[in-house]
Amino acid sequence: LAPYSCDDLDLLDPDGPATSLLMTIYTELYSYLIEDPLNPQSLATHTYPMNNVIQETVVNDGYIYTAVYDTIVHQGYTHIFHTNILTPEGSVNVPGTARTIDISWPYVTIGDGPAGFTVCDVTDPVNPLCDSTVPMVADGKDVAASGDYAYITPDSQGFEIFSINPPGTPSLSRQKVVNYCISLVIKDGYLLAIDHNKAIKTIDISNPANVYVAAEFWVNDFLRELSLDQNLLMTAGGNRWDMNDVSDPLAISNLSHTVETHDIVQILLQGDHAYVAIDDPGKTVRIYSVAIPSAPVYVTSITLPSTVRDIMYYSPNMYYAVQNGIEIYTADAPMPPAYVGSYSNSPDIHYDLASYGSQMYIMTSGELQITDLSNPDVPVHVGALPLPGVNWLSEIYVDGYYAYAYGFYRIPEICSIWPPNSPAKLGYLYDGMARAPSDLETLDGYLYLGTGGRGLKVFDLY
Repeated sequence: LAPYSCDDLDLLDPDGPATSLLMTIYTELYSYLIEDPLNPQSLATHTYPMNNVIQETVVNDGYIYTAVYDTIVHQGYTHIFHTNILTPEGSVNVPGTARTIDISWPYVTIGDGPAGFTVCDVTDPVNPLCDSTVPMVADGKDVAASGDYAYITPDSQGFEIFSINPPGTPSLSRQKVVNYCISLVIKDGYLLAIDHNKAIKTIDISNPANVYVAAEFWVNDFLRELSLDQNLLMTAGGNRWDMNDVSDPLAISNLSHTVETHDIVQILLQGDHAYVAIDDPGKTVRIYSVAIPSAPVYVTSITLPSTVRDIMYYSPNMYYAVQNGIEIYTADAPMPPAYVGSYSNSPDIHYDLASYGSQMYIMTSGELQITDLSNPDVPVHVGALPLPGVNWLSEIYVDGYYAYAYGFYRIPEICSIWPPNSPAKLGYLYDGMARAPSDLETLDGYLYLGTGGRGLKVFDLY
């Protein structure tokens, strides 16, 4: 029936004498009589103006309700038709983008994108009224209504329950979840995780078999990186970085934010200084004093030969992983940092660094390298473990005698790193698809793995 892709389907009068199929294709609404399914008959077509996209339809008692978004003027609205010949009745604008729609008579409920949750009274289909809009923690993406309640999913953040009689009631409850977990740190028995680039979730891990979201800190900007030092949490995304107070992980508060001229690629918070690597032509690391975290002060910059992949502190130096090696600068000495030297034992890209004891662990695109830092100024190669694969590994996490190497498209690989001159691969953390592993932490015999799109996974290591 459809000349090209079909976006939505609904049935009109499915148990009556004139069962009809309602079909949506971008800006067009079609209805077909399908009493004889092998011989559908076209009944009517309604075409919206160009750039007025039909996002979803719902039917009730002979009426058709559409959620439509005008992409030119950025206006969402709901439009009402009567019967399968698509007789127009009325329409009403809504505050947001009208992403999804459902009905529990006499109220149409709309997942209104960034505006939240909108309710319209359609008692008079010629003159519907937009009664209320209630903000949500994230864009409303799908909605189901029944009786006096509506259930709506914020963007990848569980679901919220609203009373729609009367409209305008704040959310009655919300199931908090972690879906897209891209960066992790552990603070006072809680796991702090960036979720879907928009929130820092505080996850209670006191019972690893039953972890749950205990608190949330939502931001208006894009988050990618976390760096924790005692009671301060540095966050970054895009070209902005923030200082946050996490002395109480259940009540995170923002202290300051700083905007750079270019996107931020790596951060590190170490003592009274914040290190911010930006993706400018000079591949600059900007260093700030955060002795007063509410008022960071720019101190100095260093220029590196290529984009910074990771930053690691090992007293008294700072180690910067770049394209084909590691650049070493002083960190404990007074500013500005002094250049110490370079280190490389591989032509591959140096992606990630970790330290444990007096060893430095380097994740290149092809292998895990182990380096001795007994003299922090002169790293000495100790051993290497090739880790070939179609998709490269880019992250390393070390815990005792074991290291976990992983990448966004690679299942974490478990490696024995003792003795350091003969590391060995032991196996995989789990079987199956990679599930987009993005960050990893361990605590008290449990491993916490953040994944893209599949939330937080917990493993018992013993």
